[in-house]
This record gives sequence, C-alpha cells and structure tokens, in this order.
Amino acid sequence: MVNVKYAMSKMVITETDVEMMTDFVHTEHIENDISESYFVLHDFARDCHYGNFIEVDLMDYLLPFYLKTIGSNHQVAIEVCESFTLALRCNPISFIKALGKNTYREIISCYVERTIQLMNEKENHIAKWLPYFNTAIAFDDFNFHLLLKTIFESSTVVRYAFFQYLTILLFKEEDNLVVDDKDFNQHIRPWWTSYIWAFLCHSVYWNHAAIGYFDKVITKEKIYACFDDVSDVLIEKHGKETYEMIGNEMKISFKNGTFDSRKKQFLEKIGIGDVRRPYFYEQHL
Repeated sequence: MVNVKYAMSKMVITETDVEMMTDFVHTEHIENDISESYFVLHDFARDCHYGNFIEVDLMDYLLPFYLKTIGSNHQVAIEVCESFTLALRCNPISFIKALGKNTYREIISCYVERTIQLMNEKENHIAKWLPYFNTAIAFDDFNFHLLLKTIFESSTVVRYAFFQYLTILLFKEEDNLVVDDKDFNQHIRPWWTSYIWAFLCHSVYWNHAAIGYFDKVITKEKIYACFDDVSDVLIEKHGKETYEMIGNEMKISFKNGTFDSRKKQFLEKIGIGDVRRPYFYEQHL
C-alpha cells in the first residue's frame, strides 16, 4: 500500500486534500463502481498539470483508476477524465519522468482504443466519439498514425463511421447525403459539423506534426478509397441512387474546391488552443 502522506510530501500539492486521497487509496478498489470519492483524482490531476515532479508510486497506483474513467458516462468520471487528459497533454515530460516512455505511450494509446470502441457501437453518432478521436490525435502524430491504422483494420461499422466524418470536409451541411437528419435533433442539425472541433477538455489542440500528417494522408485518393471500401454499406443504408449521387457530389467537391477550402479551414482551427471553433464559415466556401 502506498504511503500517501509521504508520497504527496514529495510533490508540490495545492489542490489535493491529503486525507481524502489517503481514504481513497485505503478504501477504493478498481472493481468497484465509480463513485463521488473519485473526485479527489480530479484534484490530484490538477496538481499534475504543471508540476516538475510526479511521485512515481502514487501515480502508478492511481493509474488504473484514471484509465477506468476514460469513456465513462458517470459525471464525476467525466470531470476526472478531463482533468487527467489535460495533465497528460500539458505535462508529458513529468509523466514520462515518473512512468517512463513506454508506459506513457500505453496510456495515450488507451484514447485510441476507446475511440474505436465508441465508433464500433451501434449508436456511434459523431457527437459521441469525435471528442475521443480528436483528443487521441492531440497527443502526437504517432497516435494519429495508430488511430488510422486501427480504423482501417477494424469492422465495417468503424470504417463507415470514419467515412461519415470525412463527409464533413467534403460537403456543406445542406449538401451532405450521408448523415441522416434523424441522427440529430432538428434544433441541432444546422450546427452538427461543429462537433468536428470537439475535444475531451479545453485548451487542447493538434500540434503541427499531427496537422501535417492529416494534410498528407487525408487526400482525394484516400477519400475515394474509403468511399469504395464502404460502398456496400452506403447502398444498404441509402439506396443505389443516393449512393451514386454521393459519388457525383464528391467529384464536384474536389473539382470546385469545396473539399480543399473546408480542409484548410479545419486544419487552421484544430491547431488553435483555447479558442471557440463553433462552425464552418460556409459563406467563404
């Protein structure tokens, strides 16, 4: 068992209540349901945001509890996950010093795994999984490479979800034939593409390497390959006639510059931290 008081005395602690953390370590078990007591993990993650030193034994002990919060619908878990994600993103050097490069890589790859799990669910609408997708990429371009590799090795459901995502870059909202109106409430529909900039926490964005990798990989050729890959699903969901219309609208998007313009705007916004990215400026397209 970790000596909490000793471990925390070695760190700069301003947010975490030592007694609450001690109680958590002595009473909580990983197999238990997430409870209100998890909120002390939120505070400890805040102490890890900028600290030069993270106590190894304590973080090693708490890590499974943090990973358990990734993707949970429990409100406390959501807040803990946000705080932990921001700490990982803002202070990777201290995490690597404490846990090592391999463990840090394993931690951030969990965001890739959770993204795929959500994309593979029956109700895998964009609003649910895009924050995980964007956050996974925000860590580094290698995570992006791993995410794309995993998508194309996954089920047809996952690959179709990814093609839906690509249509946000291809089409203006009113021209998108792939995402059904019934997937979104009527009052949400006009702004549904704003989800493309969603992250799990504020002040997170893609770095230049991730943006460069996206720009290099997400091309006309890649999108056509995705389109062909999910053609059977498109025909099944939308019918042969709509499938052909989607293909024709894709050609128009590439020819008239809609895709290039939306992709450029997307990459400009996704690389800006702590700035609202509410929608595409359609009048510029």
